[in-house]
Amino acid sequence: MGFFTIPRDFSLIDYVGGLEDLQNGIIRCIGDPDEKFHQDPVRMIRVVRHAARTRFRIEDGTYQALLRHVAELDLCSRSRVRDEFLRDLCEGSAEASLRLMLKTGMLRAIFPTLDHLSEDAVPEEFFFNTLKAIDARSAPGNPFTPEFSLTVFLLPFLFASVPWEDLPPGRRGPALFRERVREWVGEVFGPLQFTHRAKEIAIDLLSAQRVFQEFLPTQRLPWHFMSKSFLPGRQAALRDRVPGFWRRPRIDRLAARR
Repeated sequence: MGFFTIPRDFSLIDYVGGLEDLQNGIIRCIGDPDEKFHQDPVRMIRVVRHAARTRFRIEDGTYQALLRHVAELDLCSRSRVRDEFLRDLCEGSAEASLRLMLKTGMLRAIFPTLDHLSEDAVPEEFFFNTLKAIDARSAPGNPFTPEFSLTVFLLPFLFASVPWEDLPPGRRGPALFRERVREWVGEVFGPLQFTHRAKEIAIDLLSAQRVFQEFLPTQRLPWHFMSKSFLPGRQAALRDRVPGFWRRPRIDRLAARR
């Protein structure tokens, strides 16, 4: 906002009208937004994050410049884009941030391989409900890990991107589905240089969705599946996907052994 503080009396000098913007709830670039975004396109992600956190309105000139330069995110260091995206996803304003990213085309610029959200492919309501779940668990003391939040973010896209209807019955089906999930996660995560751990957690949990869907009507999972190493530490996801099964005593015993 371009404030300067005078230590003697803690008064503020505002050269750029930042106080007025603050009072009016406006996010505005200092200087020429086209020049600022061209110099460092990552600033556009920060604009979205600040607007989402504060519920402020992005000033028209800044917003139009963002639309003009959003494709330039592809020119940035992928690790910087990844880290900024994780902040948007994990710091309590994922739903609002990604609504803006979707509206401005930023989400497609960051994840070009993900399908557009639509009622035919990925229903927006499902997508934003998953983001609300992430936001609900962003409070201090009981947050999702960044790796788990990434997996939840991908979940709505899984059903449109990785088919399983044609898989054979028996053990061969889950194995083939896991290979498809691994290939898809690699395509989505690869350009942004996510860690091996993040990829493996996503593959484990997304591959499990086929089993969740199969046993959802009974709200009980098979015992051999419940012993999987990735389940005890991730009961929060199972609570939403398969209500009831985590109350069974075996989960507690499994968690205690680990």
